[in-house]
Amino acid sequence: MKRRLLTVMCCYCLLTAVVAADENVSGLDLVLRGISMGAKFGDVVAAHPEAAYGDAAIHDVAVSPEQPGSLLITHDEDPFLGLRAYANVGFKDGVVYELVAVWTSGTEEMADLCKRFFTAAIQRHGHAYLRETMLVHPRTPEERPVAVFAWHEKDAAALAFYTPASPLDPHPKSALTYAQFTPGDPFLTDILETNPPTDEQCKEAWESMKSILSALEVVKQDK
Repeated sequence: MKRRLLTVMCCYCLLTAVVAADENVSGLDLVLRGISMGAKFGDVVAAHPEAAYGDAAIHDVAVSPEQPGSLLITHDEDPFLGLRAYANVGFKDGVVYELVAVWTSGTEEMADLCKRFFTAAIQRHGHAYLRETMLVHPRTPEERPVAVFAWHEKDAAALAFYTPASPLDPHPKSALTYAQFTPGDPFLTDILETNPPTDEQCKEAWESMKSILSALEVVKQDK
């Protein structure tokens, strides 16, 4: 009886510790906990039991730590921003080498969501971000520049940006995107160096972020 009681108490303590740890999770980690460049496939699967294989051919197959493959994490209403969200996680040799997470919204009231999103990215990577600019939907009628918060770190390049809804879309949706790539990734080279926007487009993109940047400054001062 004493042994059974001790076992129950130990289990209760472990469960309490897990709950307490979960309560300390915030921001981007509510959706992307444990996902970073170099993270092992098995560790990501353990942290995200909701993940499915990204390959359509095996999407309905139960994810196994012994069978690495791209992962897809989806939320109809995610625990971070309360939006429809998905994250694609790419693996090479069993470790993460790319991540693209997107949150979409049909509402025009994006100011608070943007503030929370970019604040979370800054909390994860620091205030020393670079102001980059990229073209979304290049060489199409929807082409437009967007301001990109960029961090170029030793093991990863991280991007965070807001894409307003396009009036050309029959069902306009705004998007918030957070991505990580290995340094020197060809995609980064293409969007930031090979096909960069003009100086005028860069100015236009960051002008559109003025109110959001002001809100982030207030957040910074409150800390």
